[in-house]
Amino acid sequence: RRPEDLRGHSAAFRTLAAELQALIRPAASASMSEAKRIEIGANDAIPQEAADQLRQSLRSLASINQGSKVYKDECSFSFDSPFSATGLYTNLSSLRSYGKAYLAMDPQFPGLYLFQKFTKVPKDVPMDVEEPAKLGLGVPGGFLTEAEKFSLEKSYGIAVFAGSSEFLLALENQEIPEMVVVVARQVIEHQGYSDQQDLAQWVDDEELKESKYAEALEQLDNGVKISSDPSTWKCEDSGMTENLWLNLSTGYIGSGRRNWDGSGGTNGALKHFEATGQKYPLVVKLGTITPDGADIYSYAPDENCMVKDAKLAEHLAHWGIDILRLEKTDKSMAELELEMNKNFAYNSITEAGAQLEPVTGAGFIGLRNLGNSCYMNSVVQLMFDIPEIREKYVSEPLSLSDAERAEDPYANLGVQIKKLATALNSDRYARPNPEEITEELEVKPRYFKMAAAGTNMEFRSGRQQDAEAFLQHLLEAMFRMEKSSGIPETRDLFNFRLTKKQKCTETGGVKYLSSIEPVLSLPVSEDLAVNLDEILSHRALKRAKTETDEKVESKEEEVVPLIPLDACLQAWAAEESVEDVYSALAKKRTRQILTSRLASFPRYLLVKLNRYRVQPGSWIPEKLDCEVDMPLELDLSTFRAPDPDPNEVPQPEEEEAAPAPPSGPVPDAQLVQSIMNLGFTENACKRAAVAVNNSDPDSAAMWLFQHSEDPDFNDPLPEASASGGSSAAAAAPAANPEAMGMLTGFGFTEEQVTAALIATSGDAERAGDWLFSHSNLDEAVAAVLSPSEAPAASGSAEPEVEDGPGQYKLVGFLSHIGKNTSCGHYVAHIEKKGEWIIFDDQKVAKSQNTPFKHGYLYLYRRK
Repeated sequence: RRPEDLRGHSAAFRTLAAELQALIRPAASASMSEAKRIEIGANDAIPQEAADQLRQSLRSLASINQGSKVYKDECSFSFDSPFSATGLYTNLSSLRSYGKAYLAMDPQFPGLYLFQKFTKVPKDVPMDVEEPAKLGLGVPGGFLTEAEKFSLEKSYGIAVFAGSSEFLLALENQEIPEMVVVVARQVIEHQGYSDQQDLAQWVDDEELKESKYAEALEQLDNGVKISSDPSTWKCEDSGMTENLWLNLSTGYIGSGRRNWDGSGGTNGALKHFEATGQKYPLVVKLGTITPDGADIYSYAPDENCMVKDAKLAEHLAHWGIDILRLEKTDKSMAELELEMNKNFAYNSITEAGAQLEPVTGAGFIGLRNLGNSCYMNSVVQLMFDIPEIREKYVSEPLSLSDAERAEDPYANLGVQIKKLATALNSDRYARPNPEEITEELEVKPRYFKMAAAGTNMEFRSGRQQDAEAFLQHLLEAMFRMEKSSGIPETRDLFNFRLTKKQKCTETGGVKYLSSIEPVLSLPVSEDLAVNLDEILSHRALKRAKTETDEKVESKEEEVVPLIPLDACLQAWAAEESVEDVYSALAKKRTRQILTSRLASFPRYLLVKLNRYRVQPGSWIPEKLDCEVDMPLELDLSTFRAPDPDPNEVPQPEEEEAAPAPPSGPVPDAQLVQSIMNLGFTENACKRAAVAVNNSDPDSAAMWLFQHSEDPDFNDPLPEASASGGSSAAAAAPAANPEAMGMLTGFGFTEEQVTAALIATSGDAERAGDWLFSHSNLDEAVAAVLSPSEAPAASGSAEPEVEDGPGQYKLVGFLSHIGKNTSCGHYVAHIEKKGEWIIFDDQKVAKSQNTPFKHGYLYLYRRK
């Protein structure tokens, strides 16, 4: 049949083919893990049955080039690797690999395989190796690389399966056809697909760039000269004598930023930058200046990072500092960060200082950090511990039909979820010694990451991400996969209905807004602290000391805000006044009152604490260091939405008349680029720029944080309608062929996909959501392609969500360490059989001082 005849049925045909092939496959393939191995040396004759299999496989040998996808480092269906006890088998036709226990799942079995077995042998490291001075691998002054600590012994062979035997042929055997040896050597020498996605070496920060403000830096001639005696240096704002930064333009000495843990400075240098109109951005850390350079930071909104200054010696000389005569007296930023990482001193979140008892076994398997992937590891541990998800993806093991249905199992999200969930909930990768991490038993979720990220380049990257954002993305990706496969949807476990009552203050008219949400996001503010008076008194005391020139101890303990969860809930449920909202009854825009309530209670409730805020006077987000008293048992019954009052006056479902095509501001490109550094999308930043009339980064950043929950937050700005009423189809850009091919592969027609891409401005990921979310797809397509001919909506019934009592029990939570969600470190704590367990990437141990008050995202199960 022609491929176009199978549109809409391809998944069914693949399933049927897989089931038929499973029935006719030789029964012997199911027991290949028990096949007797016969080793054939370089000078041995190859048995006839193995020689026959070699000849039969010649026609299917792969043609390999630099761009070929060679999956030679990991099994398609497990985390077996060349380091595993039984090695790894790479099919020389498909270029996919299999652990010995999974050979029966190779659709091309019995094929021809390159066998790989690697063993690490420790090297004798000299006792006089210097301590690392930089947070990096494979760089001068950094940590020792694996190659410096271990030698790697690699052995290869050609594996041929015939009858009930495995024949392992030495590559040097002259009876092996030359074509086979050539392809095997090409696989060995090929970089491998996973290596193509990774960097050969990493450094914690990107390579520093030259500040664009350094070349023509303005330096005031104000008579200030800086002493070369470090004992005379002090913060001009607080009197601190540590962590001091010199403004290269004004000669002002101020302390550094206050860190997330209360250490650091008092923001003296930053406050000076703001007080001088943000004109003088470059500061250098005193005590780090040597002839080789120094730590330099740019406060400029469009840089806001560590930078280089090629004219540093000249700029320092202006203030009387001879760079050649100074010696290092303070720790550099890299050394401070290195010290934190080496000591793992991440305050109570990681339970530093406690003698934790490591655990291993099914349900206690750690995950390798792939480089800033702790956000993903923590989410995965939390999600795959949920019994309903385990039941769905672990109870039925991966099978031949899974292999047949997956065109590329490494890129197939369903296969990778099943593979990862199975590894975490079995003892296959349990370590005999829980304290010893060996590569043989490592679980590296690199292909899961790529499959889950899909087309989202942020989650595909090696940058740190927000764990809650990734969880929502994963739920959406699983929804699309499960919807197309007929699997019960995972997101239904978390979805709840949120109801907002909107009341006009002039007419009293009421309107109810409803949305389906997977996460309950609660505000966290210092104003909610029960010890607010103590906090204010403490700050007043510090100000008084500063004003009297009394020395402020840099390590003086801060008063941490103590916030009850009930205060956060009450703040979430409080009335919110919203200006300039259209009232159908008043026929104009009025002030309206919004109140939020829960119309349903899901089986699992995710609660996010919004601990992040924008510092007044700055548009830099920072974390509010506070303790929120999260209960082990939670009753939200009082926050259930009441039935509508029959005496209420309903607001008519009338839309405000569309305004004339806007002639308002076009987003300022420079402003958009500067606020994109906060980690928001380009569309969101364009909306922010327009909303504040391109005024300034502070206002735009404030708008972003206030409107981040808006449903259209990341949508493109609406464009003015073209005159003449041309149809959406005519005005739409040409469809992306790649997006068209991907979405039609799910069984949708080209017309349906075209409508979806038009409705979502060409965004393939959102187009997939659009296609799956419409119960009457024909009506939705007609409404987009032919608006004037579209039939009236057949009803406004909302999707069903699970509901039950509002009583919950805490079963796990994620904690974040760092100044904002796009950096730092994530760990998970999960309750298992009455004990709390900490999951910190590969480290899994019994928790002693579980940091319930420091979490970011909490998971409650309905009682």
